[in-house]
This record gives sequence, C-alpha cells and structure tokens, in this order.
Amino acid sequence: MKWEVRSLGMIVVKYNLTKDGHTPSYIIDGGYFPKTNNKQSPQDLDLIGISSGNKALKEFKTLEELINYFNTYTEGWKQNDYDNTAWSQTDNAEIIWRKAYG
Repeated sequence: MKWEVRSLGMIVVKYNLTKDGHTPSYIIDGGYFPKTNNKQSPQDLDLIGISSGNKALKEFKTLEELINYFNTYTEGWKQNDYDNTAWSQTDNAEIIWRKAYG
C-alpha cells in the first residue's frame, strides 16, 4: 500500500524526552511505541510522535519506512495480554500515520 504525504504542517518522527524528562515543545502528540536506546534516563527511550517541526531525531517520510522501523524491534509484541493477540506493525503504523497526514 502506497501512502502519499499531504502537507498539514505535521510529520511523524522519532524523538527523545528532554534532559529534564519533558516532552519536547515541537511534539504535538507522542509517547508511542518506545524503544530502548543507550542513553541515560530520562532520554533512554526512542519514542514515536507527531511533530510540528523537524527538530526530532528522525522524520519518517513514508509509511513503509515507519513499518520497517517497527519491524526492527517489535517482534513478539502483543496487542493485549488476555488473548495473546499479536501486535500488528502495519495496523499501528497506519494509525499514527493518519494522525499526521489524515
């Protein structure tokens, strides 16, 4: 599935909290899909969010790029614990993508 990016002034990004543990001011909606990194707390997680600018660690330019990123660390994730439903990289990437691009 090919998704076109429509300019709404928002982008999907990977970011870290500030050194004080706060969400950066350029993040409109975030804290999604944490991935551990080698930084010290509170910047020890890479997070996915919606940004109003391009100051983040990485901008995901396509939906496919976001799905590929999820595939690097979400294997074995569960959608929920009560029925052992697998976490869908594609479904969750589409949800966050629509938040930025409609």
